Amino acid sequence: MTIDIRQIKQESESNLNKYFGTSMQMLSEMIYSDQTHFIFELLQNAEDAIRQRGQHWEGSRTIEFHLSYDRLRISHFGIPFNEEDVRAICSVGESTKDDLTDIGHFGMGFKSVYQYTERPEIHSGSGETAVDFAINNYISPEPVSPIERGAEETVFVLTFKTGEEETSYNEITEGLYEFDVRNLLFLHKVDTIQWTVEDGSSGLYRRESAILNDFTRRIQLTDQWDDTSSNEEWLVFSRTVKDNNQAGQVEIAFKLDPDNNNNIEPINSSPLVVYFATNEETGLNFLVQGPYQTTLNRESIPYTKWNKFLVNETFSLIRDALCWMRDEGRLSIDVLNCLPLLQRTEPRVKFLPTGITWERRLGSRFESYFTAIKELLKSERLLPAINGEYISADEALLAGSQGVRDLLSIEQISILYSIDQRAWLDSNITQDRTRDLYDYLIRELKVLQITPEGLIRRLDQTFLENQTEEWIIKLYEFLNTHKSLNHLYRSSPIIRLKNGKHLTPEEEVFLPSEYKIDFPTIDPKVCNHRTIKFLRHLGLRKPDLVDDVSQHVLVKYDGKIDNGADWSEYANDIERIIQAYNTGSEESKARLIVRLEQTPFVATIDANSGLISFSKPPSIYLATERLKTLLRINGVRFIDTNQACLEGQIIQEILKEAGANKSLKI
Repeated sequence: MTIDIRQIKQESESNLNKYFGTSMQMLSEMIYSDQTHFIFELLQNAEDAIRQRGQHWEGSRTIEFHLSYDRLRISHFGIPFNEEDVRAICSVGESTKDDLTDIGHFGMGFKSVYQYTERPEIHSGSGETAVDFAINNYISPEPVSPIERGAEETVFVLTFKTGEEETSYNEITEGLYEFDVRNLLFLHKVDTIQWTVEDGSSGLYRRESAILNDFTRRIQLTDQWDDTSSNEEWLVFSRTVKDNNQAGQVEIAFKLDPDNNNNIEPINSSPLVVYFATNEETGLNFLVQGPYQTTLNRESIPYTKWNKFLVNETFSLIRDALCWMRDEGRLSIDVLNCLPLLQRTEPRVKFLPTGITWERRLGSRFESYFTAIKELLKSERLLPAINGEYISADEALLAGSQGVRDLLSIEQISILYSIDQRAWLDSNITQDRTRDLYDYLIRELKVLQITPEGLIRRLDQTFLENQTEEWIIKLYEFLNTHKSLNHLYRSSPIIRLKNGKHLTPEEEVFLPSEYKIDFPTIDPKVCNHRTIKFLRHLGLRKPDLVDDVSQHVLVKYDGKIDNGADWSEYANDIERIIQAYNTGSEESKARLIVRLEQTPFVATIDANSGLISFSKPPSIYLATERLKTLLRINGVRFIDTNQACLEGQIIQEILKEAGANKSLKI
């Protein structure tokens, strides 16, 4: 059987109009995930139409929505429709957009109104140029009777589909209530949206701008409906861009802290904005806007040469904005916290009471910002310093604590760390307050961090001996607040002597004393009521008679033999030992006994040969008649009873406590 192609062609053409409307409806529903997307399309139309009025036009910049139970009326005072506009709004895939300063201006976007109406009406202009028409079946215009409207006003009337009035009314009401006032942020012409609902509800969204310079403006957004009202303020930066035949503006916006408008406040969600928010999350803490090429529903951004160009231009704008805020004294830590400090390839997991959450990551198109921002901060003076100025990361110092900053001057750091002079970063940059920024400065920007641990390890004798007494006092006060580092500074030469030299706390050094004897003593100028607690913590104390005996008596007997012994001096030494024992505390007595045990200071006589020498207490016997009778053996040593100073009861008790034997030792 022969196939009749001509017959099929005729049938297809006759069915074209029958199925075109159904196809367009299905296409519109698939493209636009938000049922009330048409609100944005009409807002775009108003923005473009008012822009075409010219720069100096002083008419109304408001778009109004009046919702009735059976229809929605939208009006604005942009430039009225011309013939080209009528053709465009009745077409599919055509647009009057002449450059990227236009947002949408008809084309496919307007078809989203057909989710609620089958026959939209447009009434625009006045007098001889007025147009009043409806659109049937998506593409077919037909004249309609004019409606009452203002001169030069454009009105859209969307009569709801039969049987769907209640659903349409409820959905559009919800859409008007939930409209995000931030959608006005990057518009330049429409500054107010007013809406009323037949049930009596009403709302107003407004943008008020103050121009600060050629590329900066301050914007206040007002969100008001029924009895509630709220405000937001933003700092917006713009940069004109052009590439071949395409042009437009890239913009960034930082939210101002409502409690302090000089500070920047990071935002939780930052979708990429193409005049209105898309579904493309940037991962930044501020908003980015530009005339990006989008998908048909304007919800996502394809990879194109133009879009990549805009990403690079946006970074240039970020750099210019940071420099402007620096020059205006507004480049605070809050701004730095808004910058991309976390790289997508390096996520970190945080364990929270509610479970595990991933840290925010940069959107794939903006990952290049991580490296670019890092290089910018390393070379450009954009980091706030403690003196109110700004420095680069290569010039910066980060303190591990406030105490480190208070203790060390920049000159001292230069000496200790062998570096050129640098400057401290703002004291509000701490591990507790700004954890991500603090880690970023150390890990990515390689800022030199001066920690208490690192400082103590670098303190050497030469450096310390060149410091003033006042600074040594400050050092002791600082170390007293870091007792957990005791294991480090005990081996550091931090103890200043009266002669200006330095010893470690592990060496025997004393606090100043009333004794006029030669002890290694800490310099009295660094020992006061503010440092004494720390010095005692180190184990320093005033010398006593036990110390005198230890350092000035017993040292004479280490390795001493009896040849040439001055027995008068010896008797005096024993008396000093007895005096130290009698006047000391239990603690000092114990120290004395330990020292006596280790010192050969006791004059002894060999039990057989009669030779005299000096021995340690544990190696001798008390000279009782019974023991002298039993132990007539070479090498056995008795106390030399010829020395009267060793005969007294007290010295005998001291010797026994120090280990001298009073009975036969097996």
